[in-house]
Amino acid sequence: MDTNKAIELYGSPSALAKALGVTAGAVSQWITKGSVPPMRVYQLQVLRPEAFASNNYSSNNAPQ
Repeated sequence: MDTNKAIELYGSPSALAKALGVTAGAVSQWITKGSVPPMRVYQLQVLRPEAFASNNYSSNNAPQ
């Protein structure tokens, strides 16, 4: 999942970090890499299922 899309779900990198229980530094690393780690994408799917309901996300990147 694109990091910018994940940030949009919560409004800011710090709000995303708080929602996922990670540090702002972790989110900063995701921004540099350009993607959210698969297990955090899964966590987002659980927390914000509506963001994934309309095929806005490719299930090819879902954790196994």
